[in-house]
Amino acid sequence: MQQPQFKTETARELHAVFQKFVLEGHSLDTVFDDFVQLTVYGLSPSPNPLLVNQVIQKWPLRSGELFEDSLQSLFLKAIVMLDRGMEREQSDILGDYFETVRMGEKSKGQNLTGYRLVDLSNGLTLPESRETKSTILDPCCGSGRFLLSAGRSHPACFLIGVDIDLRMANMCAVNLAMQELRGVVICADLFDVDFENTESTTYSCPISRK
Repeated sequence: MQQPQFKTETARELHAVFQKFVLEGHSLDTVFDDFVQLTVYGLSPSPNPLLVNQVIQKWPLRSGELFEDSLQSLFLKAIVMLDRGMEREQSDILGDYFETVRMGEKSKGQNLTGYRLVDLSNGLTLPESRETKSTILDPCCGSGRFLLSAGRSHPACFLIGVDIDLRMANMCAVNLAMQELRGVVICADLFDVDFENTESTTYSCPISRK
């Protein structure tokens, strides 16, 4: 079987880790979603232990198994791998993985905007001054490529990403948090969001590690 051709080295490394789960009969979609969810919890300023345990309990240690030999340890390894890769590659690694294995096309027809179009669009629409402290909203943020680009070119801005799809919202939250950009990611229908009170809505997920 032909191996996926990833754009980033870290996405290739993550695939090798995820395939260990697949070889034991687990769904790649489930593995990916749980990995991203655990990463969101790990980056949260105050993670809820109950929510973390809900994911961890799906991957129990087998009888006599040590943690370092378990599937749980592979999740931890993958999170560290992603963190280092984001620092090194400054790229949408999760989006690269998602696209290359065609996860979105198979489930919901989801496709991500290419980097060049993202940068072109932002260049035409964002304020000229890098020092502006505007709020930038992406109402259908996907994995966060427009917000990542905006955060790099306008680091003083506050970023808000909204997506109705939980997987996408989680990917965006991880991307922005690992780049230490200021903002929130909200998983909701855009028309249900109270932008005057984003910090208190039950859908709001703070992403800044600062």
